[in-house]
Amino acid sequence: MERISPDVLGQQKEVELQKFEFRSLGNSRFYTNDVFTVALNDEGGYEFFETYDKYIPEDTVRAIFQDKYRGEYPGFVIIGSERTHIDVPGHVSGSYRSVMENFGTPLTKEEINNIANQPIEQQLLHAGFVDKQRGVFELHLEDEGKTLDVTAVVVDGKLQKLLKPTRRSVREKVTPETHIVGIGEWEDNGPHATFMKDKADVFPAITLSNAQMDFQLIARYGIEIANGSQHVHRELTPDEVGVKPLQEVVDGSGFVIGGRNTTDKIVSLNVINSLSIQQLEALMRPGVYGGGRRDSHGISDAGFLGEDESLLQVMAMDNNFVLSRGLTHQQIASPLLYAMNFYEKGFGNSFLFNNVEYKIDATSYRGSQESPFYDGTYSDTNFWVTNTQTGKTIGFSGLIPEMIQRYGFYEGRGTSYRLEPQDIIELFALA
Repeated sequence: MERISPDVLGQQKEVELQKFEFRSLGNSRFYTNDVFTVALNDEGGYEFFETYDKYIPEDTVRAIFQDKYRGEYPGFVIIGSERTHIDVPGHVSGSYRSVMENFGTPLTKEEINNIANQPIEQQLLHAGFVDKQRGVFELHLEDEGKTLDVTAVVVDGKLQKLLKPTRRSVREKVTPETHIVGIGEWEDNGPHATFMKDKADVFPAITLSNAQMDFQLIARYGIEIANGSQHVHRELTPDEVGVKPLQEVVDGSGFVIGGRNTTDKIVSLNVINSLSIQQLEALMRPGVYGGGRRDSHGISDAGFLGEDESLLQVMAMDNNFVLSRGLTHQQIASPLLYAMNFYEKGFGNSFLFNNVEYKIDATSYRGSQESPFYDGTYSDTNFWVTNTQTGKTIGFSGLIPEMIQRYGFYEGRGTSYRLEPQDIIELFALA
């Protein structure tokens, strides 16, 4: 299929925006319908933005400046008629009643009033914004690995919009070929719906379509994808849902992390990923880290192994089984990783894998569980995947696919979180 040029795409988008009653903001490439604000980028695609602080409408902004939080960290301050917003990357962010008490700014009220009396363009430039022409100003701050991006749109000397980027899951879905096909409302009957109400919450919605999927964005807690609105047109590739091949690494013991190991190699191990087997087994026992209810240093209440299970025996047993089916642990982990990424990347609750339809649901928790292998992986979510043809369902922690892929570890039979390799094989018809 021939790729459409950015100029043609941009012209198509301008027609769509007019059709759905978006108005342009001055001479900029920003458009708004007062709920959704979007810009046309150099690729001819849409970029959606969120209101920077819904508690400080743009027409109430008195002063914008940069200052040092507690005299040390670079921060961004917006002073409105009733509230003040403070943003210091890596330290503090939010709206407050008083800038003096919360920011610790050395500026006096007189100095702030002097800033407020300056033209808004001058305030923005002094605050570190870069003039991008056509009334658009951009600010980028970074500290301790945290970033802050703010866009201001000024028309005829007045601040029209103060914006921030939408979340990554939205930006990834809005490709240059994405088009607006409708404006309406979204009814939320799911877990986010307000409790003790006789009807669903209703949010403004915009319907988008591209080669991958149709979906709706809603204005709820910022701009987000309405879960349940997604309709994927075809089976997506692993790369499209963000599944990347894991590079094999041979650790000091000769164990291949992310690759094939013989069972003889597994039972002879003393160390995996620089942790001794004794350390790993202690971390995997049921209990509370550092003691607590049990005499254990386990990092999980449920544990990754039973009280008396041997890690190497569990891994050897599963390795024998998987190899006997002509498979690798990486092949078994692949559909689990695909399902997880499909859901977490915002593609929805229904996906195709090898031309079979599956449903996926998930529950996330406040606290996350780190891997006992201390490899930087962790999860705060449990998943349930159902084969719609057979009705078979499996449930698993978001950690398990990574542990299977890296170590061939499905957890022990003495823990409720164990996932049998046979169940995965049957669900996804892998053999």
